[in-house]
Amino acid sequence: MKLGSNTLDGVDLVVLAAVLAVPFLFALALPRLADTTSGGSEGVAIIAAVTLMEVPLALLAVWAVRRRGEPLSVIGIVRPSPMWICAALVVLAGAAWLTWQRHTGAWAGAVSASGAGGGAYTTPQRIALVALGVPQIYLQELLYRGFAIAWLERITGSVVAAVVISAAAFAIAHITSLGGNLAVSLLAVFITGVVLGILYTTTRDLMPVFLIHWAWVAWLAVGLSTHVDQRAAIVSS
Repeated sequence: MKLGSNTLDGVDLVVLAAVLAVPFLFALALPRLADTTSGGSEGVAIIAAVTLMEVPLALLAVWAVRRRGEPLSVIGIVRPSPMWICAALVVLAGAAWLTWQRHTGAWAGAVSASGAGGGAYTTPQRIALVALGVPQIYLQELLYRGFAIAWLERITGSVVAAVVISAAAFAIAHITSLGGNLAVSLLAVFITGVVLGILYTTTRDLMPVFLIHWAWVAWLAVGLSTHVDQRAAIVSS
């Protein structure tokens, strides 16, 4: 897809700076306000807060595109094809089935409770996480893949540079939510951002990268988190 004019003015640069910097600043502030590893209702609230943070940034990005008189396809917002709609339904059905398996105890999860890094959640909380993942992950992909890559490509004149810079920003925005060795975790998220960026620049469509990202987040919430029995949680409360 041919991009519009490469000339960006001061307003465009301010919007790009906000898109790249605000999530990072939010990530730095979040641990001071909540325990990002606790899971449960606090974990759900954190994802809701992240989504609310992304909404004005996404609206700002859309405004920046419209301000230039360009179509939203420039940042990957295109009509989904039947194939991608079917793929979304498959992901949703898979998440629902795995959630039911965890709820009934038919499946204990991919790892032991001691090795799970996704916090502890009840079944309703898992459902909330999967549902919240739809707007949260789509907006994240719009910001880092759709908007950031388009604007960075115009600034640098290089799609490779745009993918690398957006992936780096994507990684540092996760700096306070990563477990284990921080350097290794950051590198892993950076590589993930590069792969998603390559896929996005190949298709110029947010749906493929959104579905992959959403499926992974759903797996973290359902498959790699510690199960909390709802009845036990009610009794203990």
